[in-house]
Amino acid sequence: MTEVIHPQHSASPVGFQVDPDWLHNFWVRLADEGLGIRVQIHTHPGAAYHSATDDAFPIIHQPGFLSLVIPRFAMGLATFDEAFLARIDDQGVWNEVAISNHIEVVR
Repeated sequence: MTEVIHPQHSASPVGFQVDPDWLHNFWVRLADEGLGIRVQIHTHPGAAYHSATDDAFPIIHQPGFLSLVIPRFAMGLATFDEAFLARIDDQGVWNEVAISNHIEVVR
């Protein structure tokens, strides 16, 4: 199953916080349905990069997990041309990886 989930959250100009009750229910649903999370997707106001906050607070912190960052609050063409993809390595460090090696676009 592939599904895009948009969490309930509050936001400010400098960050966001996922609703803790929503997050708890989400984890329960994943466990009940035997599902997992492969990638988190978010956006930044300017260029796409993986910030120190992104590094420190992923929804999952395990090797192989992906984090996709879309530039300019995703207010441009729907492409990955200026997006940034990071992956956690076996030492727990985020590294930029090629989007084409990890995400398949199906039209």
